[in-house]
Amino acid sequence: MGFFITSVGLGNGADLGGLAGADRHCQALAQAAGAGNRTWRAYLSTTASGDQPVNARDRIGNGPWYNAKGAPIAQNVDDLHGDVQRDRNSINK
Repeated sequence: MGFFITSVGLGNGADLGGLAGADRHCQALAQAAGAGNRTWRAYLSTTASGDQPVNARDRIGNGPWYNAKGAPIAQNVDDLHGDVQRDRNSINK
């Protein structure tokens, strides 16, 4: 599994404690699901100190990504975002 989507929050609305808090939350959720043996990052963007943007797509690695059943979802970031074949990745929408 290379990614997951969750609706489990921290109980504080959208306040996840910034990127570091969101990353910790993702790591904890993955650990609880038995997938904590790698580094997990939240797919979030923000403006860091000095107004330098931090883009979500730059935080998630280069791929490839697979779902929990091992089926390929995207080979790289462009494929994941539909940049290569617009809206033809394997994500079931």
